[in-house]
This record gives sequence, structure tokens and C-alpha cells, in this order.
Amino acid sequence: MIGIIATTEFSDLLEITLPWNLQVLEQVLVVTHPEDQLTIDVVSKYPQCELLLTEVFRENGAYFNKWAAVQMGCDYGIRHHNWACLLDADIMLPLEANPQISKPKPNNLYCPRRRAVHKINSPKLTSAWRNWRLEPRDAGRHQGHCLLFHTLDQHLKRTVPGQTLFPLNVVWAGAGEQDFIGRWAANQQLRPAWDCLELQLPGNQGINQCGRVSVWPDGTLPALWEQRAGLMKVLQRQSRVNAGLDDRYQGDRVGQSYTEDPCAGAKRVLD
Repeated sequence: MIGIIATTEFSDLLEITLPWNLQVLEQVLVVTHPEDQLTIDVVSKYPQCELLLTEVFRENGAYFNKWAAVQMGCDYGIRHHNWACLLDADIMLPLEANPQISKPKPNNLYCPRRRAVHKINSPKLTSAWRNWRLEPRDAGRHQGHCLLFHTLDQHLKRTVPGQTLFPLNVVWAGAGEQDFIGRWAANQQLRPAWDCLELQLPGNQGINQCGRVSVWPDGTLPALWEQRAGLMKVLQRQSRVNAGLDDRYQGDRVGQSYTEDPCAGAKRVLD
């Protein structure tokens, strides 16, 4: 199983999650920005990991176009694997998430519940897995934090030329995954028997969907944090309005379309 992570500015979380998840994943493809040297340094430590560098995160006026980056990861990464797992940098998978153990069935989309971890440096981080509380946000529909599927799933078929699995022109990470999740019927969107851990940084959850706002471990604030926090408030209000519209992402999209080749301009780092 391959893991695909699209992330920028979360090297501190990857330092914890990446080596753990490599116990479950055969390979990890990390899609990040070419200027994010801290993430590049972390990923480069592990021979099972591959880097894909792209500026798509902030192209065409986007603040943090996570899902265009995820699309690039899928186009590059899933063809040589039976199972794929799209996951965020703050997610830790249990050992039983390995398909050889959990035996997931093709043509279903699996999204585990999250257990929220606030003490990310706790020595009992993984030994007390079931003691961490379940994340209330997972009571409803599937979210984009962790999605597992078979790479030959019939729902991944592209019916028209240039069709993508994810929208390529969404300006922030708070919109985009439902296009992909909606390819499966409700009875095919399943919860696996296992839960994942989500390492939660200080502050309200969801505040980093326009780029990092959370404070760094040394106490410093990210560049542009104030601007990003303001944008988040505007986009969250807009999304609540959009929920009643036929086009779920109207107002969340950038002003111009991306190239039909979602991988154009990406640089693959092989070693």
C-alpha cells in the first residue's frame, strides 16, 4: 500500500508520523512545495519515501490548494500499488491498517475515525491508542484526513478526457474532497474496524486550511499567519453559504482554470 501526503510547513508533525506510518505503508509519496526545505529534509531521511515538488499549492491565486497536489500524487503514485491511502501529515495509522491484516474489500472507500491527540510528545502516544478520545467531527460523513481505496476501483475510472479525481482550482484545503468521496455511493463509504490518531496542534482545529497558522514548536509564528487566519474566517463563512448552492465550491475556486495536465511543472525527486 502506498501513502500519499500533500503537505507544506508541517515538518514537525512528519518527524513523528512518517517513521511510524512506514511500518504500515510500503511506500510514501510526499507532495510538497520546493521552498519547504524542512519537509524535504525530513522525507529525505527515509529510502521508502519519495518527494514530488510542485508550486501548485499557491498557483493562480490559491492560498493552499491541497487537492490539486493530492491529484498529482495520485497520478504519479498509485499505478504500481494495489491499495492507496491518502492521508494528512498529522495522521498516524495503526498496524492493523495494513490491508493484509484488515482485509478491506475493493470498490469501497474507507475513512477511519480519528482519535485526537493533544499531547503529541507523550511517551504513551501509541501504547494508549484507545485511550485518546474520538474526534466528534467524524460522527457524520467521510472527511479528507485519511482515505483508503483499491487502485483498480471502478469508481476511479475517468469518463471524459482530462477528468480528474479532485477539483484542481479550489483555493483552500477546506473544499475539494467531497468530489472524490462522492464517487462512491453512501453504502460504499465505510468505516474500517480500526481508528487512526490525529496529532492536534494548539488552537482550534481546521485553522490551517489556508496554510499554517499554528505556532511552531519553538514558539514562533509562521509567516503570513495573521493573513491566513483572516482568510480562513472569510472562507468558512462563504462555505456555510455555499452549502445551500448546487455548486458546492462556488466562491471557493480560483479565478482561472489549471492546465489540463495536473502534473505540469512538477519535479519528481528520486533520491
